Amino acid sequence: MRKFLNTLSLSTLVLLSMSSAVQAATHYNSEMPFSESNNPKFSGFYGNLGVGYNMLSSGVDYSGVIRASSSTEGPVYVVTPASGSKSNGAVSGLLKLGYAFRIQPQIYVGFAGFYNVQGTQSLTSFSTPYTVSGSSAMVNVQETAASSYGFLFQPGYILSNNKSAIYLNLGMEFIPVTVKTSVSVPTLVNDISEISTTKSVSSIKLGVGYQQQLNLGKFKGSNNLTWFAEANYLPSTSVNITQGNTDLAPFRSEEMKAKLGNTQLVVGINYYF
Repeated sequence: MRKFLNTLSLSTLVLLSMSSAVQAATHYNSEMPFSESNNPKFSGFYGNLGVGYNMLSSGVDYSGVIRASSSTEGPVYVVTPASGSKSNGAVSGLLKLGYAFRIQPQIYVGFAGFYNVQGTQSLTSFSTPYTVSGSSAMVNVQETAASSYGFLFQPGYILSNNKSAIYLNLGMEFIPVTVKTSVSVPTLVNDISEISTTKSVSSIKLGVGYQQQLNLGKFKGSNNLTWFAEANYLPSTSVNITQGNTDLAPFRSEEMKAKLGNTQLVVGINYYF
């Protein structure tokens, strides 16, 4: 009898334990973001559309020589080496496409490519003098930047409400930078000569972002629509530029270092397809 009661008690305990385990698993699955259709997926293909404000810091280091003729035997006029810098703000549009996948119920990893759409931004400009045939002349230097592009690694953590997440931006950005110089020489018939070179500044991009589900009621697909805000930083990076002209007076050769950095704030909307 005692053996029967012990067996019955053990069986009852096992059944109760199994029941509790099933209930716990059911409750856990209902709470997991993988299975919650009314919350953002935070996985799959996604696209961003945003507006950014860029706080650009730029600079150019310049040195050069001017020749009266294309021959190396002609007079050489050394331009005073000079540097300039400037900080200014600019508005840009952001387009981003990527893919994310879950590695834990609350952790996801994304990979994305982006394009910052902006008009040509005027950056550093300055003038530096030299003397030719007893007359004073100037070399004018102008730096500009255009739309940029790059790629990002975006690890993220989904908050406990399963409707918002924080994430990091780790990647590279490539910014086309143009340096144009013009020389005014009053003693020459051709008194203005302009040349320019464009190179891409490659910079590490670091940032942090936050996204949260937009509440659009029963609008179809709105559960995967989020708004986001980002703060990104590009440390100042430089690129060396060598340019010159040999077919139009005044003949010259120039060595420059163009520098560019950026602190960027972005807001926009994101959709998981």
